[in-house]
Amino acid sequence: MQLIHKPENIRYLTGFVGSFGIALHSDKKTFLITDGRYQEMAKKLCHQNIEIIIIADDLKTTLTNLFKKLKIQEISLETDFLSYQQVLGLRKNFPKIKFQTNKTTDPIAQLRQLKSAAEIKLIKKAQEINEQTLSKIITTHLKQGINEREIALLIERIGQDLGAEKCSFAPIVAFGKNSASPHYTPDATKLQKGMTVLIDMGMVYQGYMSDMTRTFFTAEPTTKQREIYNLVLTAQTEAIKAIKPHIPAQQIDIITRNPIASAGYGDYFTHSSGHGIGLEIHEAPSFSQKAKHLGTKQKLQPQMIMTIEPGIYLPNDFGVRIEDMLLITETGNENLTHFPKKIDDIVVKV
Repeated sequence: MQLIHKPENIRYLTGFVGSFGIALHSDKKTFLITDGRYQEMAKKLCHQNIEIIIIADDLKTTLTNLFKKLKIQEISLETDFLSYQQVLGLRKNFPKIKFQTNKTTDPIAQLRQLKSAAEIKLIKKAQEINEQTLSKIITTHLKQGINEREIALLIERIGQDLGAEKCSFAPIVAFGKNSASPHYTPDATKLQKGMTVLIDMGMVYQGYMSDMTRTFFTAEPTTKQREIYNLVLTAQTEAIKAIKPHIPAQQIDIITRNPIASAGYGDYFTHSSGHGIGLEIHEAPSFSQKAKHLGTKQKLQPQMIMTIEPGIYLPNDFGVRIEDMLLITETGNENLTHFPKKIDDIVVKV
């Protein structure tokens, strides 16, 4: 048995999205425990095979009765999600239960790596909205004098107007030298002709997320800008060619880095090559060689959806990142990102 507190895991297992709920899960049965405020919502949202339990007196009494009814003696916990104090509280309140906390991976997160047809459809829709939003930003709003923060706010507003619940994360909008900071926070920097523009953005549709990065030039790219941009695009292209079932995930990181390192820019590629995505913006697996908790034998499987996002960041000059989402198929992969990325397609007039 597993006691589930993480909202994304609860949603995945039960369909429930209320602000308060706990799931008790086994291979045979899943229970959702919530309070009276969410009784009707739970009936509406939960999958047919979920047994809904409404707290009568208090949560401790309800769980005690459930554990006794099911004759539970041992329960595993989401070690990566619960705090130390929460674990101590559970052990204090339920002294007869042995709570397992020694697992290094979240078993539900492992299940979530493989997307169902319904999940894939929702992620595709989230990305469709994402691309429509970026297109409106580039064609209508990216003009001289507008600042980074204004573009970020427009991304949120336009995305919601097009049907997104919200952004997957706070949009990264970086002009000029600011694009050399991979996880930059937009400020009042105003756009001037000739500046590099890096936009990293995603949308949420019915709980599922998208993620995409594009780098634009607002004047004819210099020789150096062309070199760096095409190098990043080559790295991504080589990685996409290599992404297929049964290849170790960490091997993709090596393939992605090789062209950049060979050109002498290895020290300027400072983050992982990509990550899983779904109900969360960063999910397992990871292309990072440092993701030791996944094990070096973690291999790609059909129905995984992952980003691939090489980058080069030159301090006090400019940065380039290109990010697509890929669905692993039986024979290779399907690119879910269709926004243009050839260098001649990303020069915009401001």
